[in-house]
Amino acid sequence: LEPGLIDVNDATSLTVTLSGEGNLRMAEIPVPSFPRHLDVFAPQVRDDIQMPRTGIEGSRSFEHVIIPRNTGTFTIPAIELTYFDPDREQYITQTAGPFALEVEGDPIPGEPAASIQDRWLTEDIRFIHTGSVNWQPKGELFYGSLRFMLLLILPVVLLVVFLVFWRHHRKQLDDIQGLRTRKARKVAVKRLKNAEKLLKNGQKEAFFEEIFRALWGYVSERLNIPVSKLSKENVSAAFKSKNIPYELADRFLEGLHECEYARFAPAETENPMEATYKKALDTIITIEKELRKNNR
Repeated sequence: LEPGLIDVNDATSLTVTLSGEGNLRMAEIPVPSFPRHLDVFAPQVRDDIQMPRTGIEGSRSFEHVIIPRNTGTFTIPAIELTYFDPDREQYITQTAGPFALEVEGDPIPGEPAASIQDRWLTEDIRFIHTGSVNWQPKGELFYGSLRFMLLLILPVVLLVVFLVFWRHHRKQLDDIQGLRTRKARKVAVKRLKNAEKLLKNGQKEAFFEEIFRALWGYVSERLNIPVSKLSKENVSAAFKSKNIPYELADRFLEGLHECEYARFAPAETENPMEATYKKALDTIITIEKELRKNNR
């Protein structure tokens, strides 16, 4: 140990040297048990090894740099090294020390007196927590819980529902006749609602025009007759091909005739608007029932 008398916060070094013959590069020494209030750094190892014909020989030294943080006398325990002597055919123990270190002076103001070991100890072992603790019963973990399983299955269920809905939607788009049927109903319902408003407001001419368009529009979409080919003859032929009774076809054409007469001769017509509205609504409903019955 050199020097053995230093001031606080100065550095000294403890050097342990192994010398002899053999595989010195693999030699290690026990770590000394240094007192508290001494900051000790990792040893610096120096090798002085030769390899003559007779074998490996030389020395290996371990230098520990020590910085005291407090004043007083510090004793570093003896260092023991046990090795096997092949000449004696027995284990030999060599001892160095103990070593005394005298530290004088006063600690530097503001410099902590605790050693590195003390700081490591305070960081490694925490004080008992005294605040409130959110304890969780054993077995009540999120993983494997009911909520975890639901969240795990929910995306799969949503995907299946989406695929079923999308398949149904694509099937409806591919069903041209079904699309025409739904469109015909939608157009007819919309125009009949407008006609009902016109009926309540007493707008006679606009009312009959809306009923006329409702009848024509429904037949055009439902029976797949282009607007350019809408005529009473084509409608009659379409009714006949769909097996719609003659009386129903005649009632439809009669409704068209009443609307045309009321539109172009409003001053002379005596057709009650409410009766015409009910007749048109009943005609469309009856035609729809007949077409469904015949699966057309």
